[in-house]
Amino acid sequence: KKHEKKTPDTDHAAALKTLVLAWTATFYSLFEQGMNLQSPPETLKWEGDVREHLLKLEGSIVEYTFKQLFNNPTITALARAAIAERKPQLRDAGKKNIHVSTLSGKIVKVRTPYYDTRNVRKKGRSRKTRGNGGSGSYPVAELLGIHNRITPALASEVAREVMEGPSMKWAQERLGRHGIKLNIKTVRRITKQLAERAVEWRTAFVQKLTAINPFSPSDDLTDKVVQVCVDGGRVRIRNTKRGRRCK
Repeated sequence: KKHEKKTPDTDHAAALKTLVLAWTATFYSLFEQGMNLQSPPETLKWEGDVREHLLKLEGSIVEYTFKQLFNNPTITALARAAIAERKPQLRDAGKKNIHVSTLSGKIVKVRTPYYDTRNVRKKGRSRKTRGNGGSGSYPVAELLGIHNRITPALASEVAREVMEGPSMKWAQERLGRHGIKLNIKTVRRITKQLAERAVEWRTAFVQKLTAINPFSPSDDLTDKVVQVCVDGGRVRIRNTKRGRRCK
């Protein structure tokens, strides 16, 4: 009879020490280079290189942490319970590999449970269709605040820069100066997805508030003139298109 081997608990302190030591070994030459700076251009380039190298250490730590979290049975159980309560129409469709974009620029690959509304796969040609509940959900990622494979910190930073205006192109340039290098399509996609989630949250909040404190007859706006003011912000979202302008 075969006996199962008990997997020992991971020594996270030792793993972190290994990460830092590996990073220090590659950083030391850059550190020595800084001791011999002799001109403003050299100092400018060196300081930028130091920051870029620090982002690599940040990325390694975040990658290690996410891999541990996505493989944690307790976290997975909590995520499965949450998705069963919020989206009962979804079912477990096995595990999938996803790539998560982080604030440091590191893209972390993890394998995680996936839920959707489609039937069990059959032999033959696959059909890429969306169910009534959408294309699916990654419970563990959602539990950690990772939506559309973007970490909360990255989504927050992109949204903040876009809201500063005056365009997404300028937001992309400012993000690049902070070490966050994204193409313009990615900046637009993250902003749009975050805005859609904000609208969903607002709708759910209003519905919950209405259930607690229903509108009274005096709140009826029938036959009344209502003025609605909308703040469009300072973001230029129109793109120049070829051809004649429509009416």
